[in-house]
Amino acid sequence: FASGTGVERVYFPRKSNEVPDRPVLTLAVLAPENTAPEPATKNLITQMTTESGASSRTFKSALIWVVPEDASTLIEEARKVLAWKDIDADSGELKLDETQQRQLTENTKRAERDLREAVWRAYKNVFLLADDNSLRKIDLGLVHSSAAASLVELILTRLKQEDIVVEGVSPNFLTRYWPPALPEWSTKSVRDAFYASPKFPRLLKPDAVKDTISRGLDAGTVAYVGKASDGGYEPFVYRRSLASGDIEIADDVYLIVRERAEEYVAKKAAPPRKQPARKVA
Repeated sequence: FASGTGVERVYFPRKSNEVPDRPVLTLAVLAPENTAPEPATKNLITQMTTESGASSRTFKSALIWVVPEDASTLIEEARKVLAWKDIDADSGELKLDETQQRQLTENTKRAERDLREAVWRAYKNVFLLADDNSLRKIDLGLVHSSAAASLVELILTRLKQEDIVVEGVSPNFLTRYWPPALPEWSTKSVRDAFYASPKFPRLLKPDAVKDTISRGLDAGTVAYVGKASDGGYEPFVYRRSLASGDIEIADDVYLIVRERAEEYVAKKAAPPRKQPARKVA
């Protein structure tokens, strides 16, 4: 499962508090005994997806479960590797000659290769939340180690093909899925939505949302604002460039849609209303 993608990985969790509840794509690899055909496995996945210790899980959509189909071959191959390694550890006492030592080394390497292939064949199932919050199963089919540099890479490639996992989204995506009840949408809530709601694609990297916001400012799709004490916006960034590295993901920094930004600009540009002259008695 080794990979340099930056995706978080959790191995063999048995309780929900062993799986972090964070806005980051997380591959949770179940133990070999938790096989996909067993009803108890689906119940375990459901429970750990909805709960985080004693609390409800916030970032349910961040979890990608990797589950074995059948572990019997995998376990048998693992026993062979351990057996050959035990012999190797005792090779000094066994007084093996050069030919025997070479055979031991070759058998150990062959067993390790067989175990690696058994892992690829076994871990062929991916579970994640569907749009309706049910568990969806994706069968990767008959796979082997030559299919990708790692199982993580193979899984991500498959999920990218269906836009379940994406490198980034366009600014127009934000306006299409803007919560109707929110005149201002905090940048932290925008980022979190990609890991909390299965209606959103999962971002491969959380900071990708900064690039989306930056492009939205250039295009005038959204404005980037803070709230001033007088009820106005400070800062107010609209239709001008702001580098993604300068964008803050926080509860008190917001986005507003184009229409609201235009109204604010017009209001600020309007001349102050003159007060009627007071009559002198």
